[in-house]
Formats: sequence, structure tokens, C-alpha cells
Amino acid sequence: MSDIKLIVLGSPGAGKSALIVRFLTGRYISEYASNSECVYTKQMNVDGRLTGLEIYDPCSQIRPK
Repeated sequence: MSDIKLIVLGSPGAGKSALIVRFLTGRYISEYASNSECVYTKQMNVDGRLTGLEIYDPCSQIRPK
């Protein structure tokens, strides 16, 4: 089994979490407040091979300097 690791980057409120959840579950989230980092995992077939997919969704909050 192969592994694929992804990180989804973008501006706060751009829809990163909604896009990830839509990809993994087929559901659309119209409102989503993310203030914690999440790692989503799924096994899927890629080119006929069972592949472990890990998607990292970083916290969207702007951290003080």
C-alpha cells in the first residue's frame, strides 16, 4: 500500500475545510468555523492500488505576532 500526504493551504475563510469534507464524504458544509488543526484519513484506490490518503487542514485563525 502506498501513502499520499496532502496539505491544503489558503486564506482564512477560503473554504479549505469545506472542500476537504466534500471530497471525503460528498457532503457540502455551508458554514464551517475551524479553530483547530485537523488531519483526515481515507483509503482509496489510485491506479488500481489501495492507497492511504492523509489530508492536513491547518488552523485558519490568524495567530498574534
